[in-house]
Amino acid sequence: MKLPRNQKVFTLIVIIATPLVGTVSAHGASTALTMTVTSSIAPASLTISAPGALDLGTNVSFPSTFAKSFLSPVTVTDTRGSNTGWTSSVIISALTRDGGGLSIPSTVFSYATGAVTKVGTGTLTATDALTPGTSSNVVVATVVTGNVSGSWSPTITLTEPDAPATGSYAGTITSSVS
Repeated sequence: MKLPRNQKVFTLIVIIATPLVGTVSAHGASTALTMTVTSSIAPASLTISAPGALDLGTNVSFPSTFAKSFLSPVTVTDTRGSNTGWTSSVIISALTRDGGGLSIPSTVFSYATGAVTKVGTGTLTATDALTPGTSSNVVVATVVTGNVSGSWSPTITLTEPDAPATGSYAGTITSSVS
């Protein structure tokens, strides 16, 4: 075929490049994506921590009144970032003698909350546990802006007018937050 003088023939070359990572198909292409996270924000939560044990002593004679303070604090940590307050409660069980059968009732205990250290913006109101054998509110957070946490080292007092049977006794102090 003879072309007129002012026309030229061009050859069109199409090059399809495939990426080094990934695949090509008739309907799309995919590329691998990787990421390394070096730090993370913990999920929002409301937690409480308390000492694992409080030793009231050995060779205790009765009738007696004595007090023991927690060696490390009870701590409520609020990372919810909301304006919601919280309430911490405590319940003290009876002390049961090793081997069973006998107990020292929870009514002989008192729980003095003491000073509360606050972190954040809000009002923390402390109250002593009024009835140790039932759940009692001891610290209440109100008028909260963002996160507000608190710590306190309560004092447990035992006033036992009667002499319990000799032996080792154990019970629990349960601290909770909601």
